[in-house]
Amino acid sequence: MLGSGLILFFGNEGYYEYLELAKHKDTLKMNIAELKSINKSLLEKLYLLSSNPEVLRILARELGYFEENENIIVFDKDFENRYFYEVGKLIQSVKKSGERNFILRVSGLAFGTLFFLVIFYLYHIRKKLNANKSRK
Repeated sequence: MLGSGLILFFGNEGYYEYLELAKHKDTLKMNIAELKSINKSLLEKLYLLSSNPEVLRILARELGYFEENENIIVFDKDFENRYFYEVGKLIQSVKKSGERNFILRVSGLAFGTLFFLVIFYLYHIRKKLNANKSRK
């Protein structure tokens, strides 16, 4: 019973693992919200690019595309501040090894066996006491 209780709270599928998964779920929800925000801003930029030719020219210049009649002046570290898109973060759940469950199962088995042996020993002592009382 003690081993089962320990596994219930501390095992790989136990209560504390459930709390960790709940935290991971919240992190994933925040990640989804962030990705939706990025998607919204990208859709707005796509709309601007498709509807406003001046925005298209400005972004093309940032990428290094210029019209034939334009002169280019490049300063040191000019291209360092370019804007690059970050699509999103990859969040993965990390499975822990089953060592916790193994230790808890062994300790549960040991405590269960010890409990059984104590009860068995007490039963035999009581049986001997009853046998001694019936002889007298």
